[in-house]
Amino acid sequence: MTSSSPFRLGHSRQADWRDAIDDCLRQIGEDHDANLAFIYVTDAHAKKLGDLLRALKQRTGVAHWVGSVGAAVCCTNAEYYEQPALVLMLSRFPEDQFRIFRQTGDLPAPDNAPDEHLMSGVRTALVHGDPRNGQLPQLLEQLPEMLGNGYLIGGVSSSENSQYFQIADEITEGQLSGVVFEEGIPLATGLSQGCSPIGRPHLLTDCDNHMAISIDNRPA
Repeated sequence: MTSSSPFRLGHSRQADWRDAIDDCLRQIGEDHDANLAFIYVTDAHAKKLGDLLRALKQRTGVAHWVGSVGAAVCCTNAEYYEQPALVLMLSRFPEDQFRIFRQTGDLPAPDNAPDEHLMSGVRTALVHGDPRNGQLPQLLEQLPEMLGNGYLIGGVSSSENSQYFQIADEITEGQLSGVVFEEGIPLATGLSQGCSPIGRPHLLTDCDNHMAISIDNRPA
């Protein structure tokens, strides 16, 4: 990676996961030294996610991976819903400035928990959660304190076929997973979402500031 291009993005709607990898890597290129990759797939690729992840590790040489299955995924200038999709982003950070983690209970398992130097000060964590886990609210409430007054971003895995897989260096599910960034990593966060129009267009015919009073000359 270079300072002017710290991230490389590729995305594909190819139905075959092998073709999707080829498509993404053509966009990303081979001249990178990434050590952390973000990956999101729709349901169509979920059953082969293990094969897909192994192939990506082998072809890119990237050791650390984080991501999830989503019923819909979006990236720069593209939204994918009810179709096969793979979104891949490669990045590079100092090796001691991030840590992949998985959590299976009220507390992180010792071999998967962020180590001591990641648990002092303010950290930022990209977190994926499994909606089937009834303890998810409690786990999310505890996690910032575990990280040392941490700040959380991320979301809940989604699937139309009960395939709530997450990636945290390997395939996992039923828990929280993600990546913790040291406080030395500058991050900016925002909200992105895709929208589709429902029904025919309507005309707002009367309003009071931001409140709609009538639409198409009928009460709103």
